[in-house]
Amino acid sequence: MREMIRKFYTVGIIVVIITASGLFYEYTHFNEILTEETRSHITLSSDYIKNEVNHILMTKGQIISDAADYISMENWNDEQMLLYFKNIMQKYPSFASVYFGTPDNKMINGSGWVMPKGFDLRARPWYTKALKEQDLVFSEAFVNASKDKLIITIAKPVYNKSNVFLGVVSGDVSIKDIISIVQDKKIKNMGYSFLIDGKGNVLAHPNYQYDLNSKFKNISEISETISDILEKEKIGITRITLDGADGFISYQKINNTDWTIGSFIPLQEYMKNELQFTRIFINTLTSSLLVFILLLTMGKKYILTPMLLLDKDVQEIDIESNISYRVLIKDSDPFFALRNSINAVLEKTQQYFLQLQENKEELSASNEELTASNDELTASLEQLAAVEEELRGKYDDLIEKECQLIASENTFRTLFEGSSDAILIMEEGRFTDCNTATVELLGYGSKESIIGKAFWEISPENQPDGRLSQDIGLEYLEIADKKGKLKFEWWHNKIDGSSFPVEVMATSIALNDKKVLHILWRDISERKSLEQKLEHLSYRDQLTNLYNRRFYEIEMERLDVQRNLPLTIVMADLNGLKLINDSFGHATGDELLKKFAEVLRQGCRADDIIARIGGDEFIILLPKTNGIETEKIVKRIKALTKKEKVGSINISVSFGWETKNFVEERVQDIFKKAEDYMYKKKLFEGPSMRGKTIQAIINTLHEKNKREEQHSHRVSQLCKNIGKALGLSEGEIEELKTVGLLHDIGKIAIDENILNKPGKLTEKEWLEIKRHPEVGYRILSTVNDMAEMGEYVLAHHERWDGKGYPKGLNNKEISLQSRIITIADAYDAMTSERSYRSAISKEAAIDELKKNMGHQFDPYITKVFIEKVLLEEV
Repeated sequence: MREMIRKFYTVGIIVVIITASGLFYEYTHFNEILTEETRSHITLSSDYIKNEVNHILMTKGQIISDAADYISMENWNDEQMLLYFKNIMQKYPSFASVYFGTPDNKMINGSGWVMPKGFDLRARPWYTKALKEQDLVFSEAFVNASKDKLIITIAKPVYNKSNVFLGVVSGDVSIKDIISIVQDKKIKNMGYSFLIDGKGNVLAHPNYQYDLNSKFKNISEISETISDILEKEKIGITRITLDGADGFISYQKINNTDWTIGSFIPLQEYMKNELQFTRIFINTLTSSLLVFILLLTMGKKYILTPMLLLDKDVQEIDIESNISYRVLIKDSDPFFALRNSINAVLEKTQQYFLQLQENKEELSASNEELTASNDELTASLEQLAAVEEELRGKYDDLIEKECQLIASENTFRTLFEGSSDAILIMEEGRFTDCNTATVELLGYGSKESIIGKAFWEISPENQPDGRLSQDIGLEYLEIADKKGKLKFEWWHNKIDGSSFPVEVMATSIALNDKKVLHILWRDISERKSLEQKLEHLSYRDQLTNLYNRRFYEIEMERLDVQRNLPLTIVMADLNGLKLINDSFGHATGDELLKKFAEVLRQGCRADDIIARIGGDEFIILLPKTNGIETEKIVKRIKALTKKEKVGSINISVSFGWETKNFVEERVQDIFKKAEDYMYKKKLFEGPSMRGKTIQAIINTLHEKNKREEQHSHRVSQLCKNIGKALGLSEGEIEELKTVGLLHDIGKIAIDENILNKPGKLTEKEWLEIKRHPEVGYRILSTVNDMAEMGEYVLAHHERWDGKGYPKGLNNKEISLQSRIITIADAYDAMTSERSYRSAISKEAAIDELKKNMGHQFDPYITKVFIEKVLLEEV
């Protein structure tokens, strides 16, 4: 008992030691994890910002590279190049200017800047650096001449196809977005990032806002510690103390520049968690010790001491020498019930002992007599039982086997004949039996027509893979015989000669002590048909029934081999599809896509792969086709396109293609070049198409509603007259005349029944009518030289008092042109016959204009219109 108590204390101490050790290990491990997490977090944050800055620089650099490729393709004149540069600046507002410098000191600048006399652009850093490195280069950051932007210059030399140097194309780019990314990026709660150039000048820092009118601040002015680190190493991660805070600093170079991106995070970010875990560790350890001490004290008082006393009393029990001994009982003893039970057992033991003593002599005498008789009888019974058991076992086995045989035969025959699937028995390569389902499936008159035939004698001569049915059948039967089971698909012939697919499960079984093949057929015609339909849907574009992008990617992998070279990829893009969808609705756009898909099918060869890979993008794969043959195919498609129309809309498509001639060329690069050429063509062909589409929109609108045509012409003339009365220039007057003609172009998207409705419009119909300024804006804004007119059309239903639509502009927030159109439109609407009301007189209309001056209409323009246009006409 004392040994058990010693072990109890030993185990308790071990538990406490293990608990304390585990807590200490977890504390140390957690501390290491927090430190490593801090290093990892700052590295990831630094990499993320670096990648964002690299992405922005390379995106802008790609625009200059594209411009260099564009200039090198053909001999463009100055006007075309200037237009191209302006388009870039309009599309990418971060470019302050885009320009091209030639070896003879000539500059073409999209911003309109003209070189002063004596200015030699060939000596400019961007020119000399690009010429020296023969690649895309980035300049140092500098403040532009107008002191409002911090910019860099991106430049690239340009060579023609004969490798003759043409000049350097450059762009001045604002780096405001890069500075914002760095300054705004927080690393957890206290960390931050900063950006410096190669001279140590700070370009971005959360504690420093640069002043464009003063010199750059050097990093040494902000932190000598950071400056010293960057002088020694250009990239890495270091643990330092910065501004009194211990932490990590990560610093990396920005690609293609001498810039450095740095990130700092103080260790205080994770110290809070460390202190909290330390408190938890100490509290848990202290609590564990207190609980253990309490358990020891209670255990000793209420369990161990009473247990030792009980053990001592129990050891004194000796039935042989003192059968009347009883253990001592106290009411306060925790083992009171156990002591009572022990005494009860001792009492019973004493009684049984005395009783045994009395019966011992009687039993002894009887036992001797019975023992002799029992031995003789037992031997006879055992012999008889063994013989009986043997006979009964043999009889039961015979009965059971007979029943099983009958049941098995009945079950097999029932399942065989009643199965809805075809089942056949084959022995030595020929059918020996089949069920009714087999006869019905093959269309024969009876089993006898099938029994005795071989597998391939009721099959087509060749299976779908081209191999002989007999060869494959013998191979499958051999496998099934060896493995015991085989599952495969097969094509059989019916009695009428038609073929159909089945799924075959061949299993080797024993039947009537013979080894045979049990063959199960399932007709899978419906499944095969469904698989073919699903395959068709998964590889086809639902709208055009051309192949889809998934099929194109699979085919591209298949065709990208030596035997298909030269392999040409043709990209095609429908011009103006979005404009057509916005103007005529998606149904018309879908019709245009289907029409163009049909043109592609007619223009291409039978083996060419045509796929729709995007909303308005198509691709053609031409294996074994060079550039000359491709050009003929594209010309044929263009010729067919010119013959097709959807309503009043011509089909306009931009093409680009590239040919893979060598195995080592990457097909992804070929695709990219084809796409780039297509977009360059689209740059010139798209605007022309949009202009034609807008004319088609106007014609369609006027065909829908002749009253709208007359109204547009009258408003156009009124706008012209108001412009003259206001003393506007000839160009502004012509612009007013044009925008007056187009002001209701957005009504093309309004249902014809609503436009011509004779009665009052419902609230829903009125909301539909109010959409037309926004629709008109979307249509006109797609054309470069009409974008500003789109703004005028958008605001021509705004009011002077701000109660108009769609934006609720007021006073001079509304452009002058929009205010003029508002007055001309309202006046013509009042004095013209409408489907829902009669026209009013000129005098009544003038009264309405006066009444709404300063409310609906600009008061000054209204006054000029009344006095210098309307009254002078009188």
